Amino acid sequence: MVLSQRKIRVGAAIVAGLLSFAFMPGSAGALQDVRTKDRRPFKRVIRTRMPPSVFHNWIQDELKGAAPELLTGWQTFVVEDEPDADEYLVIARSQDKKWAFGIEKTDCEKPENYETLIAQVKDGGSPVHVDMIIGIKKNRSFFRYQVNVYEPMYPFWKNPCYVWNLPPGSSKDLFYGKNFNMAVYSARLRDQVYDMVSSDATSWRPPKKMKKIPAIKGPGQELIGGDAELLTDEEKKLSVKEQERILKQKKKDKKGKE
Repeated sequence: MVLSQRKIRVGAAIVAGLLSFAFMPGSAGALQDVRTKDRRPFKRVIRTRMPPSVFHNWIQDELKGAAPELLTGWQTFVVEDEPDADEYLVIARSQDKKWAFGIEKTDCEKPENYETLIAQVKDGGSPVHVDMIIGIKKNRSFFRYQVNVYEPMYPFWKNPCYVWNLPPGSSKDLFYGKNFNMAVYSARLRDQVYDMVSSDATSWRPPKKMKKIPAIKGPGQELIGGDAELLTDEEKKLSVKEQERILKQKKKDKKGKE
């Protein structure tokens, strides 16, 4: 399913969301219970010309705008940057929904908080959220950044012994009508987010006129669009002043060869 097309914003409209985005080195701060090392990629890699400094704001805006179609609101967005990792991870945490915990197989060991989870079923279920993880490589490959959409993560997401079912009295609710258990919900959300990113991110184009935008982290800036596309990944990490000097020299050298 491809979500209805939304205009892809460039410039101020995209970077305006920067302040509402938390940026965490290493573990994902408030989302530290997410074991991102356990993440599993879904489908094939998506290729885009969109740099990480634009992507992490763009995906936030896209997920917020698609909330009615996804039947999912969002609590927080965090960017995780492991020093030795080759990609930035955008972790989108959904708003909590109540689910009824159950044992899928009778011979499975019960979790430590089993009694609490079962008691919560009588009160309408346990509040559970999904962490949607999207990664974008820090450097380009053949002039494109690689984007991975990962399997959603939630409590016991990899454990075949446990299941999150409909909470009591929710069968007529629109959300639960389309998502009759947590596994179905997370798979549906994963498919919709993948379709959205693969459709919209691949069609993104940099502005024709070169402009300055905030760097993905820190107080610096970087150039995007126009002649800035001539810069290598290493050159893009330099100061804007140095990037402008390099571009000036590249244009001079190109003119000399003509």
